[in-house]
Amino acid sequence: MDTKYFGTDGIRGIAGQFPVDGVFAQRLGIALVRYLRQKKSGNLLLLGRDTRTSGPMLIKGLVGGITCESGDCLDAGVITTPGLGFLTKELGFDMGVMISASHNPYMYNGFKVFKSEGIKLTKEEELELEEFIEDVKESSFQGAKGAKTLVDGAERYEYFLKSTLRRPDTLNQFSVALDCANGSTSHIAPKLFSELCRKTHFIFASPDGENINKECGSEHPHGLAQIVRKGTFDMGFCFDGDGDRVIVIDEKGQILSGEHLLYVLSKYLLLTESLTVPKLVTTIMSNSGLKVGLKRLGMEIVETDVGDRNVCYRMMEVGAKIGGEESGHIILFDHLKTGDGMLTALKFLEAVSYFGKHVSELSQELEIFPKKMCNLKVPKKLPLSQIPQLLPTIGKNQSRLGDLGKIIVRYSGTEPLIRIMVEAQDVNLLGEIMDEIVEILKPYTLP
Repeated sequence: MDTKYFGTDGIRGIAGQFPVDGVFAQRLGIALVRYLRQKKSGNLLLLGRDTRTSGPMLIKGLVGGITCESGDCLDAGVITTPGLGFLTKELGFDMGVMISASHNPYMYNGFKVFKSEGIKLTKEEELELEEFIEDVKESSFQGAKGAKTLVDGAERYEYFLKSTLRRPDTLNQFSVALDCANGSTSHIAPKLFSELCRKTHFIFASPDGENINKECGSEHPHGLAQIVRKGTFDMGFCFDGDGDRVIVIDEKGQILSGEHLLYVLSKYLLLTESLTVPKLVTTIMSNSGLKVGLKRLGMEIVETDVGDRNVCYRMMEVGAKIGGEESGHIILFDHLKTGDGMLTALKFLEAVSYFGKHVSELSQELEIFPKKMCNLKVPKKLPLSQIPQLLPTIGKNQSRLGDLGKIIVRYSGTEPLIRIMVEAQDVNLLGEIMDEIVEILKPYTLP
């Protein structure tokens, strides 16, 4: 059964429009308290937001809903999504709610819900929560109060990030450049990395509420890549608006994929005996080259559906300590149960120090197979099995590729799009297979 409000990563949409408006935020607040009550949990919630102009409006709605239902909440203010997840568990909150639309432009916003363990809700729990949301009537909006403020949340989170390092002193050899996406990391990363690294240069760390992710951050890493290329930096890190992912740039200004991060970090954890279970969880969208590279290290890859929530729960099932996506969501289970861009960057710096090589040298150890991607707009999301010849064509071509490539056709969880990815070690097959699949899909897409 599909969820009504929750998508791949929480509830998301245009701020000020249903379901990302003040009234829905109140309904959600009421529903969360009732949900917790039904679970016989407490009713203390932690709230946080990124730097979007719509954040305070949605926080106000949530607080109103929570308090009129006799719940209690603290406002952590501007914080990263993983920071909120960490604080929810560390400080004993019954639930956490992050107001963010991650890497999307400022006009979007949304709600990400964390359980007391600092992990996101399962799909089944989202469906259950949606039943409570549907039952809320506007007549319930009575007796709202204000929220207390969590004054030291950012400091606690920063202290935690430092505590994950085995030898913090080894980072002072590096010169790094940071792109904070004018988002949540703007208030933490410049200070944190300046204290640990020899030299730190940062850009897009001046949020004004409307410039979050605007031509910057993980979705637009080329600006920082140019700075690294022209400067004397050992590497660069591009965060996204809520700080749950990172893109790494090597000393030559080359942009690395999430697979490069996963490979380097896995090798580091293996060699330092920090990885007791030689498994890595990634998504169906990950590059087949990662599987080949990790196999050489004696590691097994376990694949799951797209989304860091899916990666997290699959990691729990198979006992893996590391997982992530090609988008730069990396989960290091010994520290957090969600993707954290700054944590990943710190551990990557630690790994580079351990190996004593340039980032470009480490990344060259992994062969990334060529791939093509195509997004097509659709009027409705027809089941793929109902599109004639699609599944047989995919099966036929996957047999041609074997283990040296993959074909993924799936609908976006947040947009009216069908996404096609074709990957092959043999570059000559890419265009041929992509064209064949697009031709089959054309009658079911918009111009």
